[in-house]
Amino acid sequence: FASGNVSGAAESSAGGLVGKNFEDGNIDQSYSVGQVINREDYPGGGGIVGINHGEIEGSYWDIESSGKTVGIYEGDSTGTEGLTTDQMTGNNAEANMDKFDFVNIWRTTSSYPILWWEED
Repeated sequence: FASGNVSGAAESSAGGLVGKNFEDGNIDQSYSVGQVINREDYPGGGGIVGINHGEIEGSYWDIESSGKTVGIYEGDSTGTEGLTTDQMTGNNAEANMDKFDFVNIWRTTSSYPILWWEED
């Protein structure tokens, strides 16, 4: 997961999690919650990935905090879903982020989900 703000200097290169996912890339069970911005002369960027040529499954982005209505700016957006902050936090996360493994990998908190081994 990524929770920091990101900015890109080239068209469509900014992504909340990854700038470019190459053909052999596989992103699974991920989320992004930071603001995604590009230079003002480049309007692109995606909530999860700027440019996608790989595979993505079970990946979410916060449409409110990111400022992005699309998960992928360029490429296939299959496997991504934009949610509100409320849908991604607290107990709502488990219901709305249904592609996450909340038994073995993730756990809910009063904020966004964290990995099971992390401390609150």
